[in-house]
Amino acid sequence: MTERAFGGRTLAELKELRRNPADGAVFYTALLAAAPDLFQLADDYETLEAFVQDLAENFEKAADPSIAEDQRAVAMDDIKDTLGDPKTRKIFPAL
Repeated sequence: MTERAFGGRTLAELKELRRNPADGAVFYTALLAAAPDLFQLADDYETLEAFVQDLAENFEKAADPSIAEDQRAVAMDDIKDTLGDPKTRKIFPAL
């Protein structure tokens, strides 16, 4: 069985690099080479969190029986806008 490599280094080598602060750049470079999308996920998470929060707030408005029908229509339009946001479509291309 072949030992897995991350950015051209074995897991044991990466653990050793992690222990020495002077090797931080080598560790980071190996990690980045092993998982290039890892660092993009932080931005995507913030976008996703904002999307879910915005969507939940708009659904609450649209479902609230105490608000006027025109305000519900505005909330539904906001939901459509949220679903069509380019940042959101980057994460959920099928929307």
